[in-house]
Amino acid sequence: MELQDEASWINPNSASPALVEELLRATGSDLESARRLAGAIAEWAGSAPVARPQSVVLAEYRAAGFDYGPPGAPIETLDELGGVLGMTSTILGAIRPHLTLFGPPEPNPASADPIVATALAEISKTGVSSSPPSANQPPPDVLTTRITAIAFGPNSARATRSAIVRFGAALPGGYTVLAWGSSFR
Repeated sequence: MELQDEASWINPNSASPALVEELLRATGSDLESARRLAGAIAEWAGSAPVARPQSVVLAEYRAAGFDYGPPGAPIETLDELGGVLGMTSTILGAIRPHLTLFGPPEPNPASADPIVATALAEISKTGVSSSPPSANQPPPDVLTTRITAIAFGPNSARATRSAIVRFGAALPGGYTVLAWGSSFR
């Protein structure tokens, strides 16, 4: 069994565009591409600090050959990021292991993976807040954990199940299951 803190990764629904930009830079994107793509991710998730006119955003997507625009709503699966203007499969492949949809707006530096820790360190140098204030941030005594169990059987059989669970005394029954399945990445 493996336990992982969901606060180890960046939540693209609630992290600041500046933190997402630093993640993109830490995984190999150049400054301008990272800035543009971080802004497009924020528009997609509806978390852009300043919303641009929808007609301008739609025109950019149409000019790129898309018949859709960003929904302006929280991302439900990380696969959705593949539809963001400027996202490539290479970039998504590089950032995906460092993302979660269940973590707080501000990753925990103590448990952050090395790439997320690099992004947090870079953003701290700029003096820009890495996350906007959010009502969605759980209280400090509530933890969100990914639990992965692997069972082995005869003839090399293997079954893997994962659950993302929020634990805390303030929750009904002490916990809430947020997601259940075989993979969340």
